[in-house]
Amino acid sequence: MSVRFRSLSLTAACVVVLTSTTNADLPNIVIILADDLGWGDVRCQNPNTKYGTPHIDAVARSGMRFTDAHTPSSVCTPTRYGLLTGRYSWRTRLKQWVLTGFSAPLIQPGRTTLASLLKTKGYRTACVGKWHLGLDWQSLDGAEAVTLENVDYKSSFQNGPTTLGFDTFFGISASNNMTPYCFLRDDRVLEIPIVPKNPVWDAQDRRAKMPPGWDDSQTGIRFTEEAVSFIENHHRNHSQQPFFLYLPSEAPHRPCVPAKQFKGKSGAGVRGDMVLQLDWTVGRIVDTLDQLKLRKNTLIMVSSDNGGRNGDPTKIYGADEPIGLAPGDEGFPIVQEQFTYGHLSNSHWRGQKADIWEAGHRVLCLFSWPGKIASGTVHSQSVCLTDVMATLAAVVNHDLQHDEGEDSFNLLPSLLGKDNVNSVRDHVIHHSGNGSFSIRRKEWKLVLANNSGGFTKGPPASTPGQLYKLDDDPGEQHNRWAEKPEIVEELSTLLKSIQEKGRSR
Repeated sequence: MSVRFRSLSLTAACVVVLTSTTNADLPNIVIILADDLGWGDVRCQNPNTKYGTPHIDAVARSGMRFTDAHTPSSVCTPTRYGLLTGRYSWRTRLKQWVLTGFSAPLIQPGRTTLASLLKTKGYRTACVGKWHLGLDWQSLDGAEAVTLENVDYKSSFQNGPTTLGFDTFFGISASNNMTPYCFLRDDRVLEIPIVPKNPVWDAQDRRAKMPPGWDDSQTGIRFTEEAVSFIENHHRNHSQQPFFLYLPSEAPHRPCVPAKQFKGKSGAGVRGDMVLQLDWTVGRIVDTLDQLKLRKNTLIMVSSDNGGRNGDPTKIYGADEPIGLAPGDEGFPIVQEQFTYGHLSNSHWRGQKADIWEAGHRVLCLFSWPGKIASGTVHSQSVCLTDVMATLAAVVNHDLQHDEGEDSFNLLPSLLGKDNVNSVRDHVIHHSGNGSFSIRRKEWKLVLANNSGGFTKGPPASTPGQLYKLDDDPGEQHNRWAEKPEIVEELSTLLKSIQEKGRSR
């Protein structure tokens, strides 16, 4: 596989920051993961975006961008599982779509996570933001299934972040358009929801409640300030110990409710405003590291949990319209206004979030580590967010065991400009919202479905599946399934083998 480097300013959706402490061999680690940030949503990735993303761009200019980077799934829960465990989520019980705010935990006890691995190396670990990997809530009536009607908010929940390697947790259970609406700290609800939720974003929320004074527009602001506080407190009280901060943002996932200081600033509707808010978050974290003199030896990775959601490639989603609160209303249609802003959330890639096509899972992925990763460079090898596990294991000199990071490949040699055969991923498996598979190997991408596998609707392909040669057909417009049966067979056999072996590393 060829590898190309060139000077470039970069962008991001997930930011991983690794910073040095007094022990230069154990850098601090910060991961900022955006939610539904499209490949074309940031300026350094898409020069034609309608707004600037200066803080993300500044991070990007200082390091390396992978142009062929992917999430393991085109929806969020399975990607978060893959990022934290280095394992494809379709190997678990979750075969399609995502968990709810009251779902049982997806990560099983004893499974190595980024946090538990780093704790073995002496790290203090924190998660701040959107969890969306399930929690064991307690019910008021003793029922095994916990729902909005029987959840016991006063009891602690189990098997969440603090039992999976994180010393502390502050955040929300799932997405910011899902119940329950309340902040969580460690293993308890911070403030119990007692007043009717307003506004309502989904039909299920007509019965939902929220804490007094809850403000959807302040969720991301609170996450950011909590993350900054963790860094500052750690530096003040534990400066001899490295830390790991995982910051999964809620932006720019719907509902697009930007804080007042960002509203109307992007020129691309409230969704664009949410991207500006995400950029501000990145800036706050990096500025804090700079002020504390932690930036010098900082590795930053940038990506998103999946692509952006835009049904029409010439338009970008604006706001979700709140649905009615009247108890007699029927249907509760959710209205998503679309506005033509001349901004392509997913750039030139086909499809959108949840799709098996490229826009669903091709994301920005950048790393910055001053003095170690050459600034303004681009790498063309295929990578997946599951690779973070093996990469960070290499950073802290941990040898992955057979049952750790089964689908994770070490990117550190590539980051340091020391590519070798073991650092190049031969293939990537993708998984759509409805559970459709695809496998990519070099220029060929095989899709085992005759449609998008996600949100994009349209007539199905005339063949049982789809085959695209991405090097000369990046828009996935020429289905070569019927022309290349030998490629279909080769990739189908490879996929089946990886599924059956239980690992790809």
